[in-house]
Amino acid sequence: MLKVEPLVESLREGNQREIQLIDSLSALTALVGLPIDGRDEAALVRGMLRILLENQPIERCSVFLAGERGLVNAGGVDWHDIIHEQISGAAESIGASPLGEGAVFQSGEGLVGEAARTGQLQHARNCAEDPRFKAKPEARVNNASGSLICVPIHALGTTLGVLSLYHSRPDQFSLPLERFSHLFASFMGQILISARHVQRLEDAIQQRTQQLEQALHRTAELKDQFEQLSTIDELTQLHNRRFFFPQAEAALSRAVRYGRDFALVILDLDHFKYINDRCGHAFGDRILQDIARILEQQTRVGDVLARLGGEEFVIALPETGIDGVRILTERMLAAIRTHVLEADGAPLHVSASAGIGVLGTLHLEPRETLLDRLLNCADQALYASKDAGRDCYRIFGIDAISPDSAPLQS
Repeated sequence: MLKVEPLVESLREGNQREIQLIDSLSALTALVGLPIDGRDEAALVRGMLRILLENQPIERCSVFLAGERGLVNAGGVDWHDIIHEQISGAAESIGASPLGEGAVFQSGEGLVGEAARTGQLQHARNCAEDPRFKAKPEARVNNASGSLICVPIHALGTTLGVLSLYHSRPDQFSLPLERFSHLFASFMGQILISARHVQRLEDAIQQRTQQLEQALHRTAELKDQFEQLSTIDELTQLHNRRFFFPQAEAALSRAVRYGRDFALVILDLDHFKYINDRCGHAFGDRILQDIARILEQQTRVGDVLARLGGEEFVIALPETGIDGVRILTERMLAAIRTHVLEADGAPLHVSASAGIGVLGTLHLEPRETLLDRLLNCADQALYASKDAGRDCYRIFGIDAISPDSAPLQS
């Protein structure tokens, strides 16, 4: 008579092996699909351990990674954590390990250290009877019965750490599980190496990006500095022609558009060549610097003051009509006239002549040539001031000499 029991047992074993194979393939499939971008190493370790726990007959698992201090518990998961998370919604424990949360093993210490030292799997079928078993004082399991497997995690010829699997019952782990733990640890090693490589690349990219941003910021600063330097007169620190013309053009366009007053003054120092020849160019430079400060003090915010070149200065005056420009010009000429310098121990007075152009009916001219026309008017008025004896001003088309002005005698 045919015995049924061996057949049933054979079918049961085959079914069990098939289930183990499916569980192993499921674990490896989930492990390969685990995303590594944007996750720190601790979170990555917990994710891998959770996959292992959900697909294999173990109660707790943890990873010890090699570092300067030794083999440090980098993360762990057990069923209590998963159940608690499912009930409460809280995240799993960071360091659930049967050997102690935050535990550190040295090479050759306990099964963890022995696995790292030898590069071979260490299997304690009953922790209470195995002399290699060692738990830290804070361990959940301390010389209690139970099964423990410690598998080295290798990648690129380097031992990255140790994978630890635990079950509270002795003799719980089978040979197929030992083989699978080798395979799983190998996958873990490759994932950890890949994640570290990605992290190094991300760090390098971030560092390079920061360097580029700093370089761009510095370039922008230098550009601003160069642009500023290119519009500043080196001697007087006033703006120069390059700055004056676009600024005056814009101010004049606004005046025309909104029907506002606008005036322009060209101011030229009298007998400056004589002063340079008599006192030297260094003294002449000092005079130009002093005049620049005087003009800065007399002008308002919104006025456009610049050195045209040599001893000639120009001021664009938005919102300023004939009466206003008369007052301002008389004040500037008086301030220059009363400014005293010393040359060869003797006081030296300087004066200036000015020519004024006002917008008036000139706004009927083509806008693209209006500034040139206004400058030409001021320039003609300046020549008229020089012809009138200097230390005075003229407004184009109108004779106007400051009553207290007097030409410099040279």
